[in-house]
Amino acid sequence: MEFALRAGDYRPDGRGSFVAVSGPEALLQRALIRLSARRGCLPWLPELGSRLHMLRSARSDEWDVLAQAYVTEALAPEEDVRVETVSVTQPEPGRLHIEAILSAGGRRAAAEVTL
Repeated sequence: MEFALRAGDYRPDGRGSFVAVSGPEALLQRALIRLSARRGCLPWLPELGSRLHMLRSARSDEWDVLAQAYVTEALAPEEDVRVETVSVTQPEPGRLHIEAILSAGGRRAAAEVTL
């Protein structure tokens, strides 16, 4: 069982707990955690996370290709999740918005990360 995320926090269920998800929705939640965390930030789980934060030091014409590679690498342990497309936009100076279209269990979903 996984808990639903909203803006990086667990979503409360209004009864003192959190909204639980399962199946494809749980896969998406795990994908969001993997994409949001910096790879290597947890010493006991060095393979968890992504290198998306490294996009800030890359040229803008490299963002989409690098983001595709970083998302694919981060989600490799999730065997049932497939990365369809990844795009990067810069909504304002100093911020990057990454959107990955994922498919899992016959469902498609967008995973969004803002750096």
